[in-house]
Formats: sequence, structure tokens, C-alpha cells
Amino acid sequence: MTRLAKKEIERHRATLEVWQTPSAMLKRARRLMDHMGDEDLFNQPGVDFITEAWGAAQFGKGRHVLAVRLVPQREQWPDFEIRTRRRTIERWEFTEVDKPRRRRGLEMRRMAHRRAAGRLASEGERWEQLMAQAERVPRWIKRRCRAKAKKFYAGRAGLLVYLNWSDYGARRAEIEGCFIGATAPAKNAFTEVWVLWGARLYRTWRDGNKAELVLNAPGTHDAYAAR
Repeated sequence: MTRLAKKEIERHRATLEVWQTPSAMLKRARRLMDHMGDEDLFNQPGVDFITEAWGAAQFGKGRHVLAVRLVPQREQWPDFEIRTRRRTIERWEFTEVDKPRRRRGLEMRRMAHRRAAGRLASEGERWEQLMAQAERVPRWIKRRCRAKAKKFYAGRAGLLVYLNWSDYGARRAEIEGCFIGATAPAKNAFTEVWVLWGARLYRTWRDGNKAELVLNAPGTHDAYAAR
């Protein structure tokens, strides 16, 4: 476990605000995650930019863009930019969808304590719980998209929704089928809406119109995606 000092946070963020290949950004983000460990990564304030960089890098890799960077902190919005192969610059906001009221920092702390005591890190979830959660996933996504749309961001940008939840392959088709309807609250507030889930990217809306597109996103299924 390693918390970052203020100067370290500033230094690491600065390296991610520079244009770089998606692979280079992903490598930096993973290195920071490994350096901090789960408990501090999800408990220390001011390090959300690390997961934003991870999401931006995964998105960039999946779309095979030339370069990606975090938007400088002084600009406040949006979260990242990509440079496409057509040399155009796209601006993107990142949001994560997880189980409501999940206290991930506390969860990681408990897992660390269990490991230290020689027990399994996680007790897992029963099948019935997973199935019940699958029914709620569309509501979780819709709630996050609605919250983002209500912020009335200035300027034009896309929205990348990262679904940090796994069905372990049980109801994949049903979950994928909900993405268009679940992300609809954001369709008029952002130029495009994409969902990042597991090892795939899904484009659900473009200029307010349905535009479903599924792409493989190599490297998405890594350590952070399982957390």
C-alpha cells in the first residue's frame, strides 16, 4: 500500500496530460495502480485521474487512435482527449457505473485484512445475488447518464460509460441489449455515447441517433477491470 504525496500526484498527472499513444498511457496507469495497491487507490482522495487515464487508454486502444491525453486539470472539463487517425481531436467525459452504495475503498481494506489473516481475499457473491444485480444494471447505467446530462457541460464532448460489473458470462446478451435504452438520457447532451464493458466497446448514440457499434478492445480485461 502506497499513498501518493501531493507533489507525486501533480507529477504523475502531468505525465498523463501529455499526448501519448494509448499503450503508453495504459502502461503508466497500470504502473500507478500496482504501485498504490487496491486499498490506497480507492481510498486516497485526488487520485481519480488514474482510473480516468486507464479508461481513456482502453478507449483509445479499442478505437485504434493515434494519441490520447488527460485534459489539463486547470480546464476542469472534460476528462480526456483523443487524436484520431484523421488528425481530428475529440473531447471525452468519463464516468464509471458500479453497484450503488458500493464502498470500494472499505471493500478493498477488508480484502487486504483477510489476505493478511491467511483467508480468501473475497467471499464472492451468490448466484442469486448476481442475477438480481443483472436486473438492476440498466437502472444503474441510466442513473449515471442522467446525472451526467443534468450537468449541462459547456462545449461539445462525447461520453464514455465504463460498466465495472461482471455477470461472469451468465446474461451477457441481455446486458448488451440494454445499453441503447440505458444510455438514452445522455444522447442529446453529448456528441456520442459509448459503453466500455469487459473486453468490448459499444457505441450506442451519435448526434442523438442510435449508432450501435461493437469493437474489440484488446487489453481491456486487465487487473482494474476485475476490481
